[in-house]
Amino acid sequence: MGDNHYYQDGGHLGFEDYCESELTKHGGYRRVRDLLSAKKVVDTLPEELRGKITKPSQTRPLLRLVKTPDKLHEAVAIAAQEKSFPTAADFAKAANCIIYLILRR
Repeated sequence: MGDNHYYQDGGHLGFEDYCESELTKHGGYRRVRDLLSAKKVVDTLPEELRGKITKPSQTRPLLRLVKTPDKLHEAVAIAAQEKSFPTAADFAKAANCIIYLILRR
């Protein structure tokens, strides 16, 4: 994109200007970090649990468990068992239960 100067079609002076404009338009660096974190969580889940997560905000409380995939799977399964369409709060509650059990051992 930068090499072919497609950014000029959008009225941008340079490739850096284009990147900064697009990044700001779509939520900035925090949004990018949130989306990358959400992808990390979803990629760690088995296929049958991936559909339970529908928004990046639902993955924030689960990010703490991404280094222990079995515990992450367990937290998502708990949230999905309680509701067919769990909310971010449901995932947070399930993650907190799992973390409590880990710390208690």
